[in-house]
Amino acid sequence: MNEVELDNTAEWRADHLRAIKLNYARAPFFKEYLPGLEALYGRDYRLLSDLALSTMDFLKDGFAIKTPVKFSSEFKVEAASSARLARLCAAAGAGEYLSGAGARAYLDPGVFSFAGIKISWQDFDPRPYPQAFPGFEPDMSALDLLLNCGPAAGDYL
Repeated sequence: MNEVELDNTAEWRADHLRAIKLNYARAPFFKEYLPGLEALYGRDYRLLSDLALSTMDFLKDGFAIKTPVKFSSEFKVEAASSARLARLCAAAGAGEYLSGAGARAYLDPGVFSFAGIKISWQDFDPRPYPQAFPGFEPDMSALDLLLNCGPAAGDYL
């Protein structure tokens, strides 16, 4: 991501914002978050990672998440796969690593145990939340949750 350059001459930003407006105009908190979305899509990004970080900051603010963000590039860790993750956790001072359930197929718990890092598996079962349209459609996006639930969105995570 930190090497993928974006084409700011293309209309992708306007297309994305237009799609969000068309699909979420009736969402209860759409108007509250629209200025932030317009600012997010209103600037040029040189790299895909720049866009990803700005999007993450927008969502962190929306969900009132105060956890500091660290990048693996900040740590001098030389290893691959499970060993790399375990060493990154140790370097960051973490005692626990929260992983998606799908990683059970490839993570080596022994490497984490040896490093003194506990692995917790997140078997996420989405809790229904109010959406702009009838019924509940799971597995949408963080933006869907935010625009439909506003400040209460964090209660559904």
